[in-house]
Amino acid sequence: MVSPFNMALATPSTSQIYTLSGEALGCQASPITASLIVLPLPQVSISQTHSLVCLGESATLSAIGTAAQFSWSPVSGLNLSNSATVIASPTITQMYTLLGALNGCTANATATLQIQNPPTIQLNLSNSTICSQPYNNSV
Repeated sequence: MVSPFNMALATPSTSQIYTLSGEALGCQASPITASLIVLPLPQVSISQTHSLVCLGESATLSAIGTAAQFSWSPVSGLNLSNSATVIASPTITQMYTLLGALNGCTANATATLQIQNPPTIQLNLSNSTICSQPYNNSV
């Protein structure tokens, strides 16, 4: 006896039409067909104005490709999270992931924004006050 739960797994790379027919105890079932449409994955990459910025500065990250919807993570340090273009102002070096979607299919890309701390500088004066000096314009 054939189980009513027999299955076939299909993973085509292009759209296909499948036809199923069956027989049990000499009786033939009418064939049925089903269409399986394979949608393309979106192409997603990230363009960034800078890969290294000083602490307190920002860089623009832009989605490039065929995606129609966008989701950036982590959202910390970003001005927006669901836009093709965002401004990133992280306080530490951060890798951002962009998830791009098109017709329910998704792809992702990453970009790292490295943060450079400003140098520590110091100014030491031997005296904080001095007497003015006459200016002599003679040669």
